Amino acid sequence: MARHEFITTIVESIMILIFEMIGTFLLTSLYQSCAATGNYMGFLVGFFILLIFSARISGSHYNPCVTLAFMLRKDTGRFNRWIGLAYMIFQVGGGFCGALFAYYIFGAQSLLTVDVRSSWYQAMTQVIIGSFILVFMYLTQTETSTKLSNDPAITTGIVASSYVVAMLIGVGANVGVSPQNFAIALGIISMQTFQGTIGSGSTNWTWIYLVFPWVGALAAVFLYECIFKRA
Repeated sequence: MARHEFITTIVESIMILIFEMIGTFLLTSLYQSCAATGNYMGFLVGFFILLIFSARISGSHYNPCVTLAFMLRKDTGRFNRWIGLAYMIFQVGGGFCGALFAYYIFGAQSLLTVDVRSSWYQAMTQVIIGSFILVFMYLTQTETSTKLSNDPAITTGIVASSYVVAMLIGVGANVGVSPQNFAIALGIISMQTFQGTIGSGSTNWTWIYLVFPWVGALAAVFLYECIFKRA
């Protein structure tokens, strides 16, 4: 019986990780086809559907920074750190495959760029604030005592809307639309490397999209745990 339960647990864990990878794969493609081209309504609807896709299975993180926040939180939603690391690995795999899929199947040409001469600080600020908003809303809307509604559809809509708001931060400045997601950014930057665009001036500082989402996520966890919940 113990052996059967062990095998069942392993199979269930693999399925959870696969759902997380597929979700990140689809989110990357969605970002490339909608958000990066300015179709934010399409992205909102698409992300809402993706959240429903595996909400009861994996929690629909699709983002290593969100998973990190769940690993650090101290309430009932806290994640086992080994499971969290596995989530991140599968999310990165999904982001990489999603970027390849969007490029080779649909010919997506959107790039992550930063004009180092005038807007690197704008990109950095955009990423930190955007990641903060997204992660903070994930944390608040997955905890019974802090969520704004007990209706799953409303909660899902709030999280989906927060992602669009996070990406709209800084729109109109000399920076691109940040995916606010390490896995998506890494996949797209890898794709840019294959295309030979990395090192072409405006792509020299794309590492901002890889580093600063973590800063925003950590700030969100700190505010949520040390100020928001206590208030």
